[in-house]
Amino acid sequence: MPLDEVARCLIQHGCTDISNDLDLSNCSQDAVARGGFGAVYRGLLKSGQPIAIKCVEVLGQWGVSDESHKVLRRAAKELYAWTRSSHPGVLNLFGFARFRGQIALVSPWMSNGSLGSYLARTIDINYRIQLCIQITQALEHLHSSGVVHGDIKPDNIMLSDNHQVQLADFGSAVLTGDFSLGFTPTDPKFTLRFASPELLGGTSEHTTKTDIYALSMTILSILTGKRPFPNKRDHAIVAEVLIHKNRPPLSDFPIFAGRDRLWGLLERCWAHTPEDRPTATEVSHALIEVERGVYEPWTGPCSRNILDYASSSEDWSDSLIVLIDASVFFFFFLLSILGV
Repeated sequence: MPLDEVARCLIQHGCTDISNDLDLSNCSQDAVARGGFGAVYRGLLKSGQPIAIKCVEVLGQWGVSDESHKVLRRAAKELYAWTRSSHPGVLNLFGFARFRGQIALVSPWMSNGSLGSYLARTIDINYRIQLCIQITQALEHLHSSGVVHGDIKPDNIMLSDNHQVQLADFGSAVLTGDFSLGFTPTDPKFTLRFASPELLGGTSEHTTKTDIYALSMTILSILTGKRPFPNKRDHAIVAEVLIHKNRPPLSDFPIFAGRDRLWGLLERCWAHTPEDRPTATEVSHALIEVERGVYEPWTGPCSRNILDYASSSEDWSDSLIVLIDASVFFFFFLLSILGV
């Protein structure tokens, strides 16, 4: 399908063409990162807004193979999930653009990269807890909108200039209840160290309860600066969680005023039986109570927060690849609904 025809189809189905808003003289000549779906460039809108320009590299013709149809169906589900998720804690999308002979997705430039890049830094415990609250409130919004994220982890959480976390990558999202729209089920994909026992055992798809399990592992990572089960190899995680029903050790947890209360909350989230886990709303309320018992609520940059640290070029590359793989599906969806 010619580029102009693709653009017309996108416009007809409600996608905003912001090609004329790009300041082409201030777009990087070389890609700053590459991922499985294309390359990302840094640029500016004419308004001066820094942006990430994620080009979609397409091989062959749209919709020819069974595999391409499968990708489009999955992309359709992802975009629908993402469009139901307008919230300050969810990564935004400005629109699409024709850029250097390709279709590109344009989103805000996330100058602080992913949260995963910073967790080993020296960060005030109060700020760490505030990050956990922000993430939980974003997830609470998703669940109330009928969306299961499906892959909560630090590397899928971006950090904006105004200290807000923003969830990215809805590639594993599931629509619940009346929002399912008959999308074809697929085998759930997950990140091993953040996956619940039922996902590891293949007995469940992604649910709000698997999200809660992953959220609790993410909270653990934020507070310890380490990934879950840091001393275990990947292949040992399944036996550790599914067979032995082990949980991360308390010895890795930092000491602070609300330590025992927060650890008890995490243990509830790690319950082997999904129904025994709390909701995102319950986790959010509990975290706020813990924060009040630690310090006064965080209201701005603290003396040692993660924004004080410049990330390396490797940090940027990893974070931007997450953005490529996360948001490129927007483009595929609008083509898939045309039956291409």
